[in-house]
Amino acid sequence: MVIADDRTCGAAIGPMLDLGDASPQVVGLAGFFEHVLGSVPLSHLSPTWLMSLLHLRQRPYSRIAKRMFDVVAAALGLVLSAPLIGAIALVLRSMRGPVLYRQVRVGQGGRLFEMYKFRTMRVDAEAEGRCRWACENDPRTTRFGRLLRKSHLDELPQFWNVLRGDMSVVGPRPKRPDFIAQLEEAVPYWVCACSSSRG
Repeated sequence: MVIADDRTCGAAIGPMLDLGDASPQVVGLAGFFEHVLGSVPLSHLSPTWLMSLLHLRQRPYSRIAKRMFDVVAAALGLVLSAPLIGAIALVLRSMRGPVLYRQVRVGQGGRLFEMYKFRTMRVDAEAEGRCRWACENDPRTTRFGRLLRKSHLDELPQFWNVLRGDMSVVGPRPKRPDFIAQLEEAVPYWVCACSSSRG
């Protein structure tokens, strides 16, 4: 049984409690969408649903296990991709500008950290002094940079960020501080959800 409105579910659930084991399985509308579609419409997000994700589903060992997985995965990633990282660095070294692009991002609990990527854009990509969202076929991207972005090879240096504990292999993607205000307006509970897990 899907309960569409948490505020008025008392009247519907009361009689079912008397049925004991014979009572049907009850789920809220947000949980139903999550189970069936794998996503929840923004209009159906509620503080109760969010808190159930942040607390009830977390096991005591999950943070330690997640960190161990991150360290092992990042270390293996760096070792296995070392020849590729070296080759990409050599190509970028022959071009104008730095090999690595460093950018301040917002991590767990609002902590700022410097994220590393291979440079994919022109040196003057943000010469006007304001942050801009990257877009498809971004004219600021170099030809080699487009290849790196399409294959996600520009993100290989982020294994180092994972090893340092700045981000996680699995989790929300850390955003630039300048974009946080826009995301807070567009996505309910953005800060609350992202402050509880590493990027």
